[in-house]
Amino acid sequence: MSVEPPFLLCLGDSKDRRLAKTAKGILDWAPSRCLGQLRWSADTIDLGLPDMTPAQAVAAGARTLVVGVAPIGGRLGEDWRAQLGAALDAGLDVASGLHQRLNADPELSARRARAADNCTICATPA
Repeated sequence: MSVEPPFLLCLGDSKDRRLAKTAKGILDWAPSRCLGQLRWSADTIDLGLPDMTPAQAVAAGARTLVVGVAPIGGRLGEDWRAQLGAALDAGLDVASGLHQRLNADPELSARRARAADNCTICATPA
């Protein structure tokens, strides 16, 4: 499975730049593939990309929301489920390398099934 650019880098509610190593690495090595960032609030990490909602990112041409943070323990908080679901509803693929397998989440899988036929959840960490 491939992760298709352009990307919306999801920073969520993270305030510690050290946790945003995935987003920062993608931005450093492939800046032309990054359209924007999704942050829950203005005090979240800012990588200098335009702030976008999933719908705005899709309208701008984004194909994949990349979970760009690695929280301690490798698991996302419950508040992430709604935001990732909104990305799926908007037609974005969701890519994550966390220990938490997003494609095994019943709610996210159901929302993916209701979304565009090509919408996938890519989450297969080593």
